[in-house]
Amino acid sequence: MFLITMNTIEIIIAMFLVFLVFLLALCLLRAAFIRNKEIRILQLDEHSDQQHGYFLNKLKGLIEIKTSSFEDPEFFLIFQEKIKADFPFIHDCFNKEKVGRNAVFTSKVKIEGAPNILFAAHVDYTSNIQEVKIEDGELYGNGTFDSKSLFFSMFEAVEKILTEQSRLDVNLTMVMTTDDETTQDGMSHIVDQFLKTGKFFDLAIEEGSGIVDPAYFGLMSHYALIGIGLTGETTVRFKTDKSENGEKNLSAFLEDLQKNGVFKPKIDQKAMIPLRKMAKDLPFFERFFFDNLFIFRPFVKRKIDEEYLGLSKLLKTQIIMGEVECTEEECHADLTFELATHNTAADIILALSKSLRKYGVEYQLLNNVDATKIADVHSESYKVVEKTIRQVYKNIYTAPVIVTNISEKRYFDKVSDCVIRFSPLYYTTAAYRESKKGLEHVSGKSLCYAVSFFQGILKTYTRR
Repeated sequence: MFLITMNTIEIIIAMFLVFLVFLLALCLLRAAFIRNKEIRILQLDEHSDQQHGYFLNKLKGLIEIKTSSFEDPEFFLIFQEKIKADFPFIHDCFNKEKVGRNAVFTSKVKIEGAPNILFAAHVDYTSNIQEVKIEDGELYGNGTFDSKSLFFSMFEAVEKILTEQSRLDVNLTMVMTTDDETTQDGMSHIVDQFLKTGKFFDLAIEEGSGIVDPAYFGLMSHYALIGIGLTGETTVRFKTDKSENGEKNLSAFLEDLQKNGVFKPKIDQKAMIPLRKMAKDLPFFERFFFDNLFIFRPFVKRKIDEEYLGLSKLLKTQIIMGEVECTEEECHADLTFELATHNTAADIILALSKSLRKYGVEYQLLNNVDATKIADVHSESYKVVEKTIRQVYKNIYTAPVIVTNISEKRYFDKVSDCVIRFSPLYYTTAAYRESKKGLEHVSGKSLCYAVSFFQGILKTYTRR
């Protein structure tokens, strides 16, 4: 009996070891074959230096007009007159409607059966004034990082098509806002106007994600990250009474919140969308783990949390801490929670409930912005965007992503089932970092490709 039992155990162990070997072999095969076949490095070299210079100088004229968020409205009037002069075909072929200080341009000719497309951009900024100059093929100045550069690319693309063929093959609406960086009421008012008039769009494109260098996510190739949705954001005020213990307890609560890591990374279906795509471009060792999440999920979550901040925001709710302020009645601190794809405002309060009771801290929900609906990556509209990116940039991969850093911009979901948050302007990682420090610049090459992208959308997506 004992021998039979031992033999049975040995057989079970042997079978288990065989299963592990089979599983390991399967994981290795997945990592070996589920990968990008080649490394793709973006080369912006299809346009002439003459065209680069033309675009830079034309945009320079717009950049030189100060349209900061705190500027006198007179400058915006000057800017509008400049648009009329620089884009005469748009002036002739589009109806212009003012919504506050913002403008909506709608193509005059309505084409039955053609898709309704919306382009949206803003021209204001809040950073310190930069010197406007062209140097080494780059234009420096406020608004060159997205903002006016994106606006210019949209308008120049439309103007070029109208110059060539006198009309568009789509029903196009273009939105220009002047308060995107401050009140953000402009977009809201414009969408309300669309709802009143029954406007609905097959495709809406606004700024959001974009083209990233390989180093940004530890990849080997350039990727165009196509924003198909936005995560949510919640702002909560935590408060105690004005007593000495009250302020002390609030500080202890905040310190506890930072130290204990209340929010853990989680890979849900929404977070899987970009992971599946970008895992194909990782080095073999990392791809081995990312391609086999059913086994290595804890390791992947930890690695993303430690090394890939951009992806980490999808997996784990981020906390933006506020300072403790005391009034005559209370002490309080306002915290902003940039929600992961699997979290809601209720999840935040539930996760903190134990600490709230422990320190006697009360809370007040100041603001809550829900996550948007996710655009269907199988829809015709999304496929057109993806196809256009590949045709224009050629040596690049694409991946749909959930955008995490502009959660307040979600108005167009009310008037379109396919809102794409994507800027076709390519900025190097260095240029991106410099823009965060207030030094904005864009290359003539980047402008040429961005114009080609918007032309491609308008020429490709001509039938629903």
